[in-house]
Amino acid sequence: LSGRRSYRQVEGPAAAMKVLFTREAEAELFHVVDYYADQRDGLGDEFVHAVDEMAREIGAWPLAGRLFDASIRGRILGRFPYWMLYQQRDSTIWITSLVHQNRGEDFWRSRWGVREDTAVYLPRVA
Repeated sequence: LSGRRSYRQVEGPAAAMKVLFTREAEAELFHVVDYYADQRDGLGDEFVHAVDEMAREIGAWPLAGRLFDASIRGRILGRFPYWMLYQQRDSTIWITSLVHQNRGEDFWRSRWGVREDTAVYLPRVA
């Protein structure tokens, strides 16, 4: 992950939407990559690969993610216990967070000011 930059962009197929990471999501990404890199050699790179692949899928099929609120969708990162949460704004997909499945709903609710009566709990996926 050399050349860390704000608003990480993932390239995908020509027909896919542009996918960008917010600064907060990018910071979470680097934090998790550092954690996994400390656990096992190469595991941080595997996590980055999983994130990039999921971002490409989201760009190609933005409506495939589970709808949690009127504008927040999420997908699970395969073998890693993280939700990748995102919002579509015009022709751009914004990755807004990488949330560990053990995080409670208060975390993501407070993050975006989601109203309690419209929020859907982030389930843990085995």
